[in-house]
Amino acid sequence: MATLKHALSKAVDWKLLRKTAREELTAIKKYQEPDGRLRYLSGKAEAEQLLQACEPWLKPIVLTAIHTGMRKGELLGLTWDCVDMTHGFIRLKQTKNGKARALPFNEMLWSLFSGRRTRQDVPWVFHDAVGNRWNDIRHPFDGACEVAGLLDFNFHDLRHTFASWLMMRGVSLATVSNLLGHTSPTMTLRYAHLSPKHLTSAVRVLDPSSGSSLDNYLTIEPKQTPEGVLVGMQNEGVETMERLDRSGEEKVVPKAGVEPA
Repeated sequence: MATLKHALSKAVDWKLLRKTAREELTAIKKYQEPDGRLRYLSGKAEAEQLLQACEPWLKPIVLTAIHTGMRKGELLGLTWDCVDMTHGFIRLKQTKNGKARALPFNEMLWSLFSGRRTRQDVPWVFHDAVGNRWNDIRHPFDGACEVAGLLDFNFHDLRHTFASWLMMRGVSLATVSNLLGHTSPTMTLRYAHLSPKHLTSAVRVLDPSSGSSLDNYLTIEPKQTPEGVLVGMQNEGVETMERLDRSGEEKVVPKAGVEPA
């Protein structure tokens, strides 16, 4: 219904429809739409099964999706000039909403990217043996999901996995929204129920006897960076990934995800 109303508005703008006719049509009551689908990898077991089922060329793409939340089109179109190995950022020039976006990446992806470029004449980060970018990975990915025993799972659900795992580790809604490149925090609210401190912190503000120590186990430490939490999400996801120290960026070499001054 929302799409139809937008189409009618454009028709009026293009003088294909009288404004009064549009107003009569848009007065139709819109039915309440159901909540959007939210499917993500539940944890270590599903993540391991999926990665083990992927073909060798597909595994790095899936791994990058889990660690960055990038959309499929952004991943397949990723070029080396957008990968800042010095500061640990993927700098997307064009995204779905038309805005540029900078994504910090962790040590796992730094290691993956470091040993990946073998041909200087190929601009694509992910490409076939000839050097052409991958355009359609739906069937290979669906095949991997089938082998892994994952039902009702598609590539975009890796983006949901990235956001869901961060929320479950206590990363703020605003930070997750920023990492996903959402234009409005309301777009990220679908993940809010996954945050372990989303509701408990809210009710504790009214309790004078409640101290910060009650939810220390859910709180990011002062020296702990958001990208440190991103690195840490592998502990619940993929056992084959190297476990990194989550105590702060001073122990991560190189300092991935640090904007240059």
